[in-house]
Amino acid sequence: MTKRRSTKERQRQIAQAALELISEEGVGGFTTAALSKRVGLAEGTIFRHFSSKEDIALAAIDLLEERLRESFPDEEGEPLEQMGLFMRHRLQLVVAHRGVFRAFFSDQLAMIAGRDGVEKMERIKGESVDFLRRCLDEAAAEGKLRSGVSPEFLLRVIQGTVHGFLFGSGPAEEESQPQNLARRTWSSLVELIGR
Repeated sequence: MTKRRSTKERQRQIAQAALELISEEGVGGFTTAALSKRVGLAEGTIFRHFSSKEDIALAAIDLLEERLRESFPDEEGEPLEQMGLFMRHRLQLVVAHRGVFRAFFSDQLAMIAGRDGVEKMERIKGESVDFLRRCLDEAAAEGKLRSGVSPEFLLRVIQGTVHGFLFGSGPAEEESQPQNLARRTWSSLVELIGR
């Protein structure tokens, strides 16, 4: 006999399925029919757990935020090391789940989630940018950045690198070995930005 899932477990399952659908099919593939098929529920049953498709998208954003928060280092440390931990984790996520992050950075996911989703995603993006800026400012203050290059310029280079992996098409190796790609990319960035 199958154990009945709690509402919280079912909501998480539905949010995860929404992220998978968006990753595989794009935002257009995020339908309640496809979602119900993926989680093995009748289409109407999904709305016992969520009041609207917008609420499902908000739960998916919450789940994505949870995964993104894992990339923030736990402890204080040397700024470039902290940034390296952060960037390697983020690049792995981006490469492994391009569809989800394309929807995230193109604001398509936020449009499904409505005004609350837009605000939440802007806050998530802002926290990441603030973390990178803080690390770069600290590294600059400690004399660990290449001279003549501002932290703000380097922030744009780093953001551009992430967006390049996100929106560019890369070799199949990227999908099969995101950890190696993330490590190589960060090593290259450190050579570019560091002394």
